[in-house]
Amino acid sequence: MQQVSIMDFWRLICSLTAVFLFATAPAFCEAISDYRADIVLEPNGIAKVKEDFQIDFTGTPPRHHVYRNIPLRYTIGDAIHHVDVHLRTVSIGGISPPESSAWSADDVFIISIGDSKKHLLGKQKFHIEYDINGAVNYLTGKPQLYMSITGDHGLFRIDSATVDLHLPRGIKGSDVQAFTLLGSTGKLKKFAAPVSDGTIKTSVRGIGAGQGMTLSVSMPPGSVVLPSVLQSFIWQLQVSYQAIALPFGTMLVLTLFWALFGRDQSTGTAAPEGFRPPEYLTAAEAGTLIDERCDLIDVVSTVIDLAVRGFISIRVLPYNGFLYLSNRDYEFRLLKSAKDRELKPHEQVFLAAMFGLSDTTYLSAVRGNFAEYLPILRSRIYEELVAEGYFARDPENDRKQFGAVGAAVMVAGIGLLAASEFHVTGRATAVGVILSGLVIAFAAGAMPKRKSMGTRAVEQFRAFQRFIASGSRSEQSEFAANNPELFSTYLPYAMVLGMADRWAAIYQKQLKEFPAWFQVDRAFRPASFSVGHFVSNLGEAVQVINKALTEQEHAVTTRGYDSLR
Repeated sequence: MQQVSIMDFWRLICSLTAVFLFATAPAFCEAISDYRADIVLEPNGIAKVKEDFQIDFTGTPPRHHVYRNIPLRYTIGDAIHHVDVHLRTVSIGGISPPESSAWSADDVFIISIGDSKKHLLGKQKFHIEYDINGAVNYLTGKPQLYMSITGDHGLFRIDSATVDLHLPRGIKGSDVQAFTLLGSTGKLKKFAAPVSDGTIKTSVRGIGAGQGMTLSVSMPPGSVVLPSVLQSFIWQLQVSYQAIALPFGTMLVLTLFWALFGRDQSTGTAAPEGFRPPEYLTAAEAGTLIDERCDLIDVVSTVIDLAVRGFISIRVLPYNGFLYLSNRDYEFRLLKSAKDRELKPHEQVFLAAMFGLSDTTYLSAVRGNFAEYLPILRSRIYEELVAEGYFARDPENDRKQFGAVGAAVMVAGIGLLAASEFHVTGRATAVGVILSGLVIAFAAGAMPKRKSMGTRAVEQFRAFQRFIASGSRSEQSEFAANNPELFSTYLPYAMVLGMADRWAAIYQKQLKEFPAWFQVDRAFRPASFSVGHFVSNLGEAVQVINKALTEQEHAVTTRGYDSLR
């Protein structure tokens, strides 16, 4: 008897506990007391949605955010339909919360509403506006709206849900079949939804957590059409405007910067009347000033420039072997001091790197030992052009700085992209940052600035280039006849302009033999001299010299010019 009494006692305790828990459960269960959705279906298949709902958080565990899940993928029969969602606005009690955000994950568009510094307490009214692109599908051959109204992944039960769906104008209610589907995936109950004056109105009570409400509306053919390419493009701009706005804004800022600090200064005078290049610049400086880059041809032109001015001589000799697939070697003789006052700093470096302590050298000996001095030569040329007032700043430094900033911005964008894998706005911002970095990097080439003296010099070189390329034959012939000595003087400038062949053609009648500064061994001399043969020899020489001066370390004897390093 005593054991039976004890069992009855424990049964009573368990029963009272269960009654208490079930009786008080509603007070601790979060629920949406009133959900209302107003949906406008556009003729292009875009659904514009406004949602209002109220949640009572009284007596519930504290939380900072609520989440609204909107499906992006629908399985309709054996077919799959995808939609895009663009969030327009979110508010709590008419106030936009500071930390609201949206992202997509696992075919669901997730909206986070709330503030991490503030709990959601008492009754709170929420308002959400968003657009669904592609809400209408054409899987059955006619337009059909299949749309989850409340979602089926919600954690809250919904006491009451009311939906007004406004159809596009001109659709008769008799041509529309509308149904409300209730329940969870695979267990849906179907109810007819009435259509009145172009509006489908439906109300449901008691939607449990994890269940959902879906509208299925079939409309007559032609009532809703697919969005045009332009409409789809505008939609993408609305969804991912950061990807366009950020690089566009970057371009505007860079354009302003260029206008203030990168645009070449005006000469303030009329264009030069003559076509003679400014002889106070070396060929290397001229080539660098024209395209704002010290290219290899600019450096190589120094060889010809120094030879023309009598500082060195060049002689083509037979070579017992192959020098870059050529059976020729090139002898260079130093005819004047490498420290002559007439020489500019980059020319002194060039001669010291080529000759060292000797007065004679060969290309076969120079190869592999010159390349390490190319950065020094380029640096000296930039420095001279800045010091002489042709450039406002070192062009190479400008390009490096903008290139570095662009690379850093791209890296930051890639990092943001990795951190925003499922965040819609974050991905668009990350793409915009990456594109902005590319814009900055590409803008680097436009930032070097010529001063007025540099602009005037470039205009003179361009006039010289036009004279060679498109000047009248009579004018060219007259110039050559009256100025035979200027062929060699201007040849280095024609080289950096890529016009050496045409320049030689202008002097075809005046050139009768190889110039004193460029001699060719008898083994390679033709029976009779021709301008074409001279140009061919000179062009081959430039190509071989180009390769030799850029070849990396080679097994040759070291010369005494380490002080230049």
